[in-house]
Amino acid sequence: MAVAGILFGIISLMLSLTFFTFIGPVLGLIAGGIGIILSVIARKKQPDSLATVALITNILGAILNLIIALTCMACISGAKFVGDKVMKEMQKSDMDPGKIQDKFKKQFDEGYKKKFDDAFNEAKKNIEKKSGPEKEKKDSDGW
Repeated sequence: MAVAGILFGIISLMLSLTFFTFIGPVLGLIAGGIGIILSVIARKKQPDSLATVALITNILGAILNLIIALTCMACISGAKFVGDKVMKEMQKSDMDPGKIQDKFKKQFDEGYKKKFDDAFNEAKKNIEKKSGPEKEKKDSDGW
């Protein structure tokens, strides 16, 4: 039982390293809970250091996973709150998201067209500068 408890404790700690997903900490919390139960049973049957290590490992894993899971839930709810607040402000100020997108697209297209035209004219000038002396040379040679 103590070996199974340590195994669940290690699994719980490893799953706490997957904090970038919400599923890892939840599974780690479950594994830590199972490991705590197995470790307590093992300590009652035979109170040795292996069962104590298993219990400590599982408690650490469960606490760490609980903290990470609560942090993930707080971030998700905070992002939803901010998103809802932004949408309400946009609706209050009569700003349609479609209009904002169209305005941004128009500004982007105008800026892109201007930059493209500037780059095209610059390239055209450079080509004319390079071909200018060659053209005069050809004319003087008769070609």
